[in-house]
Amino acid sequence: MAMLHKFMTMEVFESFCHDPCFRVTPSWAQNDPEEFKEISTPMIRNLEKKTGKKLSKHIKGYCNLFGIVSLCRNLDSLYMWGKYADGNRGVAVSIEVDAKNPFSVFVMSASQRFSIGLNRGFLYSPADYADTSLKDPEYFSPDFFVKNQILRKNKEKWGMENEVRFLLPFDFISKILATREGEEKIKEIILKHKVFGVEDFADGKKGGENILNMAFIEYILSKKIEPIAEIWKSSGQRDIIFLSRINIASIKK
Repeated sequence: MAMLHKFMTMEVFESFCHDPCFRVTPSWAQNDPEEFKEISTPMIRNLEKKTGKKLSKHIKGYCNLFGIVSLCRNLDSLYMWGKYADGNRGVAVSIEVDAKNPFSVFVMSASQRFSIGLNRGFLYSPADYADTSLKDPEYFSPDFFVKNQILRKNKEKWGMENEVRFLLPFDFISKILATREGEEKIKEIILKHKVFGVEDFADGKKGGENILNMAFIEYILSKKIEPIAEIWKSSGQRDIIFLSRINIASIKK
């Protein structure tokens, strides 16, 4: 068992108490602007020359299909309390993770259990704060480059975060928060894909944000996956936020 921690402001914690969820952050909404850039190594450049295909772009595009839930191994980190817990005035939620079954932390629907059973790109691992540049493996493996792109972080800038990451496919979400602009964007996508029967668009409102619940998401996924994929890809930093529900049995007082 491992004990991991999520630092929150009081406002976020109040929402968490009402419905325990962690944010699932796409690659383009990460704090580190240096993350998820296209990888270029001798092996990739050689293969691109031979095949005429932009492999680094494809690897980056594949990474963009996943979101990250970030937690910290150090509850006593003054840096984390100061940066993520509203200047030490927030809260840290501690969860217990079973290394043999780490994704039991999340509440899963029937369709999500099917997804996780197929092992579709799920990953649970500490961040890799390597000081050396990425070296090619003995043979080309997309998984190697994807894993390294997702886990490698600059030690000097980010090592104090002592981060552990969950990697989840974009359809492994339980709730969507959307500003008014995000809501309009989502409505346009749903209409474009001709998904009908979702007139009850929002589950509720909080702080001016619309809340789309799991029933809404599962209904769309039962029709076609493309609208959820487009909602995911069209999200920005703040207009559309994705969350995955937490199994409260894993939360420790």
